[in-house]
Amino acid sequence: MAPTSGTWSSPARLRQDTSSSTAREASQRDYRVVFLGDGTATKEMNGVPAAELQRATLASLGMVFAHIATVDEVTTALRIGHRESAPV
Repeated sequence: MAPTSGTWSSPARLRQDTSSSTAREASQRDYRVVFLGDGTATKEMNGVPAAELQRATLASLGMVFAHIATVDEVTTALRIGHRESAPV
């Protein structure tokens, strides 16, 4: 199914568990989701280190629900897009 409704980008510095749920919901509603892999964080849960949870969440989201990008990648894309849409 092709995304049609718009684009949603995960806000920087939010908890990853909350953001990943929102990303999944947005994807199910046909939004093209850009998830900021380095703009979210998590904490250790039940003895599983935060870095391991982060990698697993990003892998899961990236398979089906979202394009995983860095803050720098999104910032650059927005700058380029802004220049391309500026009046001549």
